[in-house]
Amino acid sequence: MKKLKVMITVTSLSDLVPVGPDQYAFTVLFLDSQGLALSSPYVPDVFDAVVQTSSVSFVIEVPIVEASYTYNDVTVRVLGNQGADCCKNEMVIDIVNDEPPTGELIDVCSSNNSADGIGGTHTFYWTNNTPAQQDVYWEWYTSAYPDRLQVMIDGEVWHDTHCAGPQPNTCVPPGKCCYQEESTYGRIDVPVGSMITFQLDGDCSNTGGTVWNLKTLCAPFAQPPVIYDGSAAVCTIQILDFDTLSAGAIYINKWTGGLSGEYEFACQAEALADIATAIWMQDNSSDPGAGMFFGGLPSGVEYRVWIRDKVNPSCFSFINAIP
Repeated sequence: MKKLKVMITVTSLSDLVPVGPDQYAFTVLFLDSQGLALSSPYVPDVFDAVVQTSSVSFVIEVPIVEASYTYNDVTVRVLGNQGADCCKNEMVIDIVNDEPPTGELIDVCSSNNSADGIGGTHTFYWTNNTPAQQDVYWEWYTSAYPDRLQVMIDGEVWHDTHCAGPQPNTCVPPGKCCYQEESTYGRIDVPVGSMITFQLDGDCSNTGGTVWNLKTLCAPFAQPPVIYDGSAAVCTIQILDFDTLSAGAIYINKWTGGLSGEYEFACQAEALADIATAIWMQDNSSDPGAGMFFGGLPSGVEYRVWIRDKVNPSCFSFINAIP
C-alpha cells in the first residue's frame, strides 16, 4: 500500500495526546470541498496517527490504495486532545495518484494464467476496494522445471515457494532448488484497501524452460489450502557441518520426534556459510519423516545445512544426516 505524505503544523504540541517521550497521538480527517467525509475507496476518511517529534511542524504518512485517481481541494483537519481542532489552519491539498501498480490487474475471483501465454516471469495484482475482507484462494502448478511463486500483501511477502519443482535435480547450479508437489494450494484473507500481488519467477534455476499455471478464486478449490496470515513464526538454527565425501549429495532423512509442519532448508559451503544470504528451499511434504535432498554438490567439500520452522515458534533439530 502506498503512503501519502502530509505536512502538519499545530499551534502547540500540548494540543496533542502525549503517549511517550516526544511522541504524540492525534486523529486526521480528510474532508471534501463541502466539509463532509471524503468517502473514497482509496483514501481513508479518518486516520489515527502517532509521531515522534519535538517540532510543531512534522510529516505524517497515510496509507492509500494503489490505483489511478485524483481528488482536488481536500481539507485536512487534525483533532488532538478531547477531539478539539489543533491546527493553526486547516490545510487544503490535492491528492493525485496516477502511477498504477506494476504488473497485470486480474480478477482474483476468476483468474487462470500460464507460462504458455505470457512467458516465464510475470506479476499479477488485485486491490480489495470492496467494503469487506476478501478470501483469495490459489492453485499453483509447476512441472518439469523449478519455478518460484511469491504472494505479497501490500508489498510484504506472506508466502514464498522459493525455487521449487517436482524434479529438483534439474537445478542449475545444483543445490539451489528443492522439491514440491506439482500442485499446491493456498489462501490469504485480503483486508479492505490492501493489494495482493502474485510474483512469478519462471525457470528460477536457469534450466532453460518453464511450465507453470496459476489459478485464483474467491471460493475454495476441492483441495484444502494452506492459510497464510503474515504472522508465521520463523526460527532459525544451525544443525550440522559435514563433508559430502564421494557421494556428492546430502540427504537429511529424519526428524526429532517425528514432527510435521512447514519447514525450509538451506545448504551452503561451510567456508562461506552466512545465514543472511541463505537461499531457502521449502519442503511441502506432509510426511513427518520426510527430509531434503541436495544433489549435484562437489565431492569432498564441507557444507552447512540450515533449517527453519515457519509455523512452530520452537526450534528443532535432526537426529540423523547421511552424506
